Amino acid sequence: MGDTNAFIDALYDNFLLRDIFAKMLPGAIALTSILFRDSFGDNLIKFTGQIGWPAILLLSGLAWIVGFAVQDVGEISRIIRHHPHEYDDSNCRYLRRIDFKQVATVSEMKQYERYAIIKEASGNCSTAMFLATIILAVRVFITGDLLFEQSIIIAGLFFLLTGIVLCHTNRTHGQKQYNFVDMVIKVKRKSNNIVALVFDFDGVIVDSMPIHESAWRQALDKVFPIVENNTKEQLIRNIWKGYAGQRVFESLALSGDQRRLARSEKDLIWERCRSSVPTMDGAIEVIRELSETMPLFIATTATRTYVEEILARETLAKTFRSIVTDSDVKYPKPAPEMLIKIAESLSALPSQLLFIGDSFTDYEMSKAAGSKFLLLDVHARFKREKANGEIAKSWQDIKTYLQSQLRKGKNEGSAFDIGQG
Repeated sequence: MGDTNAFIDALYDNFLLRDIFAKMLPGAIALTSILFRDSFGDNLIKFTGQIGWPAILLLSGLAWIVGFAVQDVGEISRIIRHHPHEYDDSNCRYLRRIDFKQVATVSEMKQYERYAIIKEASGNCSTAMFLATIILAVRVFITGDLLFEQSIIIAGLFFLLTGIVLCHTNRTHGQKQYNFVDMVIKVKRKSNNIVALVFDFDGVIVDSMPIHESAWRQALDKVFPIVENNTKEQLIRNIWKGYAGQRVFESLALSGDQRRLARSEKDLIWERCRSSVPTMDGAIEVIRELSETMPLFIATTATRTYVEEILARETLAKTFRSIVTDSDVKYPKPAPEMLIKIAESLSALPSQLLFIGDSFTDYEMSKAAGSKFLLLDVHARFKREKANGEIAKSWQDIKTYLQSQLRKGKNEGSAFDIGQG
């Protein structure tokens, strides 16, 4: 069953269902009415039987092209109505769609596409039915054949009645689609609602911090074999605080050249092992489930190449709406610019973001932006009194926390619930 649903979702995602039901089917109806009991039509059927798949593909392409013509006729004649009267203004419709796509989750986008397909398919098919009725009536008038006339009348009545039903369906689902858009936007605009989740990368999605610590220790031992232990331990404390760049060397008595040597050696060690960095236990499953619920983002001091490499390895590349790194902002962590940039991309407030991090630097950034903060402290390196918020010890805790927010009614940021599994 899961494979079937995945296959259907793929058809929606690639617009194949819209092409089949909203273009090819209406085009086939219009062509059928033209070729009905026609010698050319009979010869065409024989030709298709002789040639096989190439002829079927050719006819499918022809029906697809005719489908566009049918849609144009429907829109010009006002048989088709793709939107309610209150959205007659094209600029209004465009801005509404932009607002929706900025805040919609994957599941909400799929639901939107389903409404669009039903609306467009029913509208185009109703237009094709009405056109078929007119074409058949003209053919009755031209031929004067009584037997042909009876079959035409029966087919014409069928087309007419079906067209009326489909026309009603088109308008009903057009209203449903825009009601759904309005509902999602209204819910997401409530200032206390979480509209998106933002994750740090190292120490949250991947369990890389112990590897970073080991790489720094090896680098210091190689470059400065006689360096004092308290210097090493201060640097390790700094990386667990989430310090990056030159801030890693804060409170260390190392010269500029010493810092460059240590950084260069650490980077060489890190390059040899970064591709095999493991993900956090349970992270992949929870991330995939959460992506169906609300938009996901990454805000990290890690390089984009490294992040994208790991996401591709775990087939998570399409799961996150975007990745924001140091190179994308003027002021990196702990400045709030990363979270502000993400909030602006959603036309939301930073307070509507939940940032999940593993370090004091992450907490500082979240506090500066005014975003909600959830600490993932898998390795118990964070002092609880500094968290000033919720603490999760695992990815299952993250999921449980979000479920509790929904149950308490504190967060109605999505039209869909997080699963209880």
